[in-house]
Amino acid sequence: MPAGVPERLKGPVLKTGEGARPRGVESHPHRLSNHTFAAAPPRRQRSSRPAARSAVAAPRLALLGLVVAILCTADRPLAAQQDTAAVVPLPPVSVNALRSALPLQRLPVSISVLGLEQPVGRGPGLAIADAVRGLPGLQLDDRHNQALGERLSIRGFGARSTFGIRGVRVLVDGVPATMPDGQTTLNHVDPSRIVAVELVRGAAGSFLGNAAGGALQLRTGARGMEGLELTSGANGLMRAGGAFELGREGSVYGSWQRHDGFRAYSESERAVLGGVYAHALAAGRLEAALHATRYDAENPGSLNAEQLAAAPDQANPNNVRQRTGERGVHAQLGLGWLGGLGASTVELRGHVGLRDLDNPIPPRVIELQRGFAGMRAQLTRSGVRGSLAAGAELEVQRDNRLNFINDAGRRGERVLDQRESVRGIAMFAQAAWIPAPAVQLFGAVRRDGYRFAVTDQLVGGEEPDDSGARLLSATSFTGGASVELSAGLQLAGNVGTAFETPTTTELANRPDGAGGFNPELEPERTVSGELAVRLARRSWAGELTVFRAAARDKLVPFEVPDLPGRQFFRNAGRVRHQGVELAASGRPLPALRLRAAYTRLDVRFREYLLDGQDYAGRRVPGVAGHRLEFYGHAEVARSLTLLVHAVQNGRVAVNDENDDVADAYTLLGGRLEYRGVAFGPLAATLHAGLENALGERYTAAVSVNAAGGRYFEPGPGRTGYLGVRLAPR
Repeated sequence: MPAGVPERLKGPVLKTGEGARPRGVESHPHRLSNHTFAAAPPRRQRSSRPAARSAVAAPRLALLGLVVAILCTADRPLAAQQDTAAVVPLPPVSVNALRSALPLQRLPVSISVLGLEQPVGRGPGLAIADAVRGLPGLQLDDRHNQALGERLSIRGFGARSTFGIRGVRVLVDGVPATMPDGQTTLNHVDPSRIVAVELVRGAAGSFLGNAAGGALQLRTGARGMEGLELTSGANGLMRAGGAFELGREGSVYGSWQRHDGFRAYSESERAVLGGVYAHALAAGRLEAALHATRYDAENPGSLNAEQLAAAPDQANPNNVRQRTGERGVHAQLGLGWLGGLGASTVELRGHVGLRDLDNPIPPRVIELQRGFAGMRAQLTRSGVRGSLAAGAELEVQRDNRLNFINDAGRRGERVLDQRESVRGIAMFAQAAWIPAPAVQLFGAVRRDGYRFAVTDQLVGGEEPDDSGARLLSATSFTGGASVELSAGLQLAGNVGTAFETPTTTELANRPDGAGGFNPELEPERTVSGELAVRLARRSWAGELTVFRAAARDKLVPFEVPDLPGRQFFRNAGRVRHQGVELAASGRPLPALRLRAAYTRLDVRFREYLLDGQDYAGRRVPGVAGHRLEFYGHAEVARSLTLLVHAVQNGRVAVNDENDDVADAYTLLGGRLEYRGVAFGPLAATLHAGLENALGERYTAAVSVNAAGGRYFEPGPGRTGYLGVRLAPR
């Protein structure tokens, strides 16, 4: 089977061998199964602080190289492997991250999947990065700052984000977590409840519209994790939660956590509630997903090189003075129906949501109330030689935005009061054709139109009326082909486009201090191509992908000295993304699953003139030049499971000038789980974990082009945690 082949367990259970279900796998309407591998490393920065640790880094790299070498022996004939030695034909597998049920085995788009044969990762439950270890092309930086969230970058797209996620489309249980304006937050997702992951590595504008330089779909659930759970760990971590199945048709779960953080002024508290459910209805299937959160987090801010070297656990003094942080509520509900209409399949989906936040940042206090909704309809006709799908999508967003002068955390003078709206409408079509048994052709096209409008509420006297509207549109396409060269060997490639509008926040943050939307900020547009060789033999799979993308009007953040801590945005001419992804996964023993991935990424400005300075040829800040990651899942004994992960992240440029960088780093971690301890009618699963086992001093993420050299967001040292889950026996 080609590398990256997953299985979405929707309807019949995936079977292997003599038809037996793989151990631990259950049919679940919201669960993916997968046959993928790969890795996406986290990223780290280097400052001008001393300390090149080459003597320490060398053995660590050797260790990672040894781990990768082990993968290459996965097809050796082992006695314990006789039941997996032969190539086992599997039923067709479909993925849904592209908002259509598409067959993965021969799809000429690079997609990686976790959830069955390659399990999702597990950690203390603080970050989504714990769940997505080992995926190529993905850089998910855990800032260890609940007020800002994680930064997600796919092949360099999304690296500009200073809070939340930009440039990448995210779905949670089929419901868009990305707003119509392209901004994504994932506060409402409990990382410990992620059961499956689909990652689209490449331009996906023809499938998903705005902000689709790549895509990520997360599936949540309770299967295999039912019961009540309590976890305690370093830096004041306390988590309590529960998860329960609703028969075989869904689950409900909730959690509460409090964390002091390893830095000063970084306390956070969050409660999350979620659930998924599916039920047969009117000759089809009704699916529902609900996710909600309430959170309160302090923001210690980023540090300059001197502060980082002196005490990485300190907070930026200005952030403490201005009481920066974020308090918010986020909730969204999605409903979908899939059924037959004659010889065709109909899919109808809709979602609604709200977001309410109070966000003091160093120069301002921001209040935002947001409502959003969307609808999608698609008709698909399938035959022996291919399929054809067409549909339409509508999405809306309405914001009430207030900005005040930040007076030591208190609201000072009101400086912005405006009502903002975004309305997007799209029409799309997709076609797949099999002209010969070993060949599949695929094409998709989509037309999007967005209207951004603002009504200025702060007018009169010397305040002008900055109301107005902007129309932004794009036509996106994807065309590709895959060829089965021989059994288990496939060649695939595609060319596609994507576009990304500025978000309402980016349009509203104007360096001149005016209201309304920035009239000079334009959408970012990308054309990309990739070529992949995929090989699957016996118990292992591998993939080599080369890619290149050209983006124009790249959206780049910057700060001004008079307003440190507030991000503004500009377009930066042309940028080139190119690189190589090498990934492998295997099951050399029935109880051992391994995956590893290496990504080499070169993202540079090709045309970028600013204030007479030419930045052509310099690296785009925020992107790691290389990343090597490993993940292992071993059933050491019948009741004992060992999870091990490692990542080596390259240096990261922190500003357009490239005159400072964040250091490369290596992180090792692991987790032990022991099942079967009995407490009367209850069975307990105990777990213990250790992160950054080598005590590496590193920068977890960067603040791109920050004023005053405040580029560095440090990560914690060696941290551990312990926990227990209780469930009926």
